[in-house]
Amino acid sequence: MFGLGNGNNTIYAGEGKNTVTAGNGNNTIYAGASDDVFNLGNGANTVYAAEGNNSVFAGGGNDTVYAGAGNDVINLGDGNNTIYAGEGDNIITVGNGNDLIYAGSGKNTISLGSGNDTVYVGNGLDKFILSAGAGSATIYNYATSDLISRGAGLSTNTQLTVTISGSDTLISAGNDLLATLKWVQLSSLNIV
Repeated sequence: MFGLGNGNNTIYAGEGKNTVTAGNGNNTIYAGASDDVFNLGNGANTVYAAEGNNSVFAGGGNDTVYAGAGNDVINLGDGNNTIYAGEGDNIITVGNGNDLIYAGSGKNTISLGSGNDTVYVGNGLDKFILSAGAGSATIYNYATSDLISRGAGLSTNTQLTVTISGSDTLISAGNDLLATLKWVQLSSLNIV
């Protein structure tokens, strides 16, 4: 177990089930393969998590997370975050900001805040939770079996509309463009 206060820390954690806790600051953490837990405060954190079922929690800031194959849980606060999640059933949540997310093949659940988010997913049954507000999501490799859910700012009875624009599908709530599904033309969605 590693427990650190505020500041710009660099941590090297070897293989094994590590728990790393750090306060506010620009932390850089390297961890070997296993089921690791990272609890980080506000700041521009960078986490290198190898294969395993990792859990990464970070506050506001422009965070970057690299996670290998496994069933990862990644929950980042407001900021312009970048996430690379390998194959597995990942649960990814980001706050408000312009986020970039790569998720490998598997059953991913991706919850997006407001902002201009870009998401790339591999093969699998993915679920996207969309939020109202400024900006919209751009999603690549959306499959007809994937799922859409209403997130922050959208009630369970908010009407979602689907329109085709060129080679893309647009998802809107009233005049609020929630997401663009790139290179796929759909007349209906699986909304859950």
